[in-house]
Order: sequence, then structure tokens, then C-alpha cells
Amino acid sequence: MLNDIFAMAMAGTYETRDGDTVIERGAWRYRGHGSAEITLSASAERPVEGTGFSLELHSAERQLDGIALDIWEKRAADKKMQIKVLISGHQLDISFTDSDGVRHQGVLSCPDETVFMGPSPIWMVHLMLTAPIPSDRMITTPYVALGLHGEDIEGGFYRITRVANRVSIAVLDADGNEILPADIGNGIPGLEVIVTDDGVPATIRAGRFVTELVRIPEALHA
Repeated sequence: MLNDIFAMAMAGTYETRDGDTVIERGAWRYRGHGSAEITLSASAERPVEGTGFSLELHSAERQLDGIALDIWEKRAADKKMQIKVLISGHQLDISFTDSDGVRHQGVLSCPDETVFMGPSPIWMVHLMLTAPIPSDRMITTPYVALGLHGEDIEGGFYRITRVANRVSIAVLDADGNEILPADIGNGIPGLEVIVTDDGVPATIRAGRFVTELVRIPEALHA
């Protein structure tokens, strides 16, 4: 595993496919600042949807405390939507600015140590590095997932297990029962993550969607 996640820098590209169709592709970057701070960023496009986005995560003491997401349509790059989230304990202060410049604000409460997910794989990079999954026990944790629109927020519980370099994440309902493919129709709610020897995700599978991460040698982006 990494000796010091707060003194690490790396970057790369990624691509998410549904069979031969590219769903999302972009670049990502991770940087530790040596003072218990981490920033992660991604910029990507979704060719089928005709949208692009840029995302930045800020983490202190291994916990996410700031999220900034900009979304735009390729045909109207000046029509940008922005989502900003400040996380303090169990409270999320959410600010959403729509493409007309109208700002909406709200507060969402969630349990401490909630796992956050969203577009791009940098959320999973953060989770795997700041909270390495042990192989000797099962972990259940709440999660919140953001989408590319202000109203696209979902939550629930993850049950996470690990065997060697394979991490399995099942999605649970409010009663703690695993949500199976037959329960939701199309797709599989669970995730499978293959990590490298130093803990960085290399492949993320979510039903028929497969994300491959490529790391660029540090000399190329130092």
C-alpha cells in the first residue's frame, strides 16, 4: 500500500464503455499536499449525451469536505450548470446554479463517514486510498451519489468486501437486504473494483459498464 497518501501525486486518463460504446472518457489527477489534504480533479465528456464536465474534490484528514462540479452541453458551452457541496460532519450544504444562472440552495443531512460517489472514477480513487478495504471483515456504510443534475442525488448503503485485489460493493435497501438485478430491471446496482498493488483502482465494473483507468508516469505530469 502507499506509504503516505498525503505526499503522493499521480494522474492519468480513463474511459467507461458499454460494450463497444464509449459512455464517458476523460482525464484525472490526484495530489496530496503533505498536510493531511488531498485534491482530486477530473475533466470528461459523455459523447452519447453530448455533455462535458469538470469535477474537483477536496479532502482533509481522509474525509471529503468539498465538491465542485461544472456541467455543460457541447452545443452550448456557455450554458453551464454548477453544483457545489460543502461537507461538515453530517451536513451537506448544496448549491446548484442552473444554466440560466438561477441559484438553488439546500441542506442534506447524512450519517458521519458517508461514502460519496458521482461522475468519473476519482470518487473511487479517493475511497480506495483513504479507506483501504480490509480482507478479514465485511464493511457496511451509507453512501450518497451525485449525478450531472442538481436533482440527481441518491443514497443508500454499501456492503463492501475484499478478496485479494478484488473489491465487491453490494447495494442494500433500508432493511439491509441486497438489491439484486431483478429488483431494478436493467443493470446491476453493485460494483466490482480491481485495485493495483498500491491500492489505486484499475478497473471498475457496474453491470454492463466497465471503466478502465490508465496512470501516466509521474515524470510526464510532474
